[in-house]
Amino acid sequence: MLSIHTTEDLVTNITGEFWDFDRLYFAISKLTGDYGIDTPCPFPGYDSVCENLLGLNYELRHAMQGDRGVTEHYTGIPEYWIAPDGPGHRIRQKDQPEQNPEKVNIELFDEQIMLMLPEEMEWDDFMDMDADEMIDFLIDLGFDYDECEKYVKALEEENAYRFPRSDLPHFSGYNSYLSLELPLSEAVFYALLLQELLPQKEAYAAHCKKLMDENVNGLGEIHRRYYFTEMHVDLARMETFSWMVLDSLYHILAEDYPDFIYQYNKKTVRFLHADLRALNELVVKYAKCEDGLSAKETIRLFLKEFLENTHVK
Repeated sequence: MLSIHTTEDLVTNITGEFWDFDRLYFAISKLTGDYGIDTPCPFPGYDSVCENLLGLNYELRHAMQGDRGVTEHYTGIPEYWIAPDGPGHRIRQKDQPEQNPEKVNIELFDEQIMLMLPEEMEWDDFMDMDADEMIDFLIDLGFDYDECEKYVKALEEENAYRFPRSDLPHFSGYNSYLSLELPLSEAVFYALLLQELLPQKEAYAAHCKKLMDENVNGLGEIHRRYYFTEMHVDLARMETFSWMVLDSLYHILAEDYPDFIYQYNKKTVRFLHADLRALNELVVKYAKCEDGLSAKETIRLFLKEFLENTHVK
């Protein structure tokens, strides 16, 4: 599933795996009737709207090709579940500092407790001790009991790894995802286009049924499967994308968001007779914060003019 959030400088970041982008791209292609390829827009009179929506597909396609960026995304898996390679990998012996070779110390380093042993003490000998022996040994070296107990507990967690590195060498707490950045104004434009098209599910379903019944391009069974199952998944996917973008908008507008939605919902038909060229110019105009204005003020101006140009009074 795609992840979407907007920064304070009005940049909407879309991240996900290749197939997340691919499936949204495919869904929009189907929704617009593969516009300009072999079938018309399924929504009478909305040809220009469908054509504008394909601007999102242009960006999605380039993201799929790796032209827009790659980002590291946290998987939700804590790093301490994953066992690194090598002996003593979680709790490791730290090199003696040259300036003070007699120093003995336990410290936290990159969320791992590190122990510096005396030169005469071998690491393997230390690891052969049981918990009580370790604590007694560390207390003799001058550590307090709580610190020793914390260290020994960390050692015991050695057996708590969920994923051995030897079995899953490429597994980590982060995944490499494709990424796409859009101005918030552009992302909102696409989201609102979808908001107008998606409620017209009956027209879209009729279009998909026609493809199935007429066995268009000899793909009868593929059209059949799409009509009965995949169509509904794709509709949900596009609706989710749209609402995730609007959620990003909410974080910028905060208390002003409900008023925008109220004004926007006064009409159900917003783009059928709108000047889409003028709307695209607004998208470009408000792609960045206006000079001297905050992100919230900039996006409020964008939405005010946007509503005016979609004839919502």
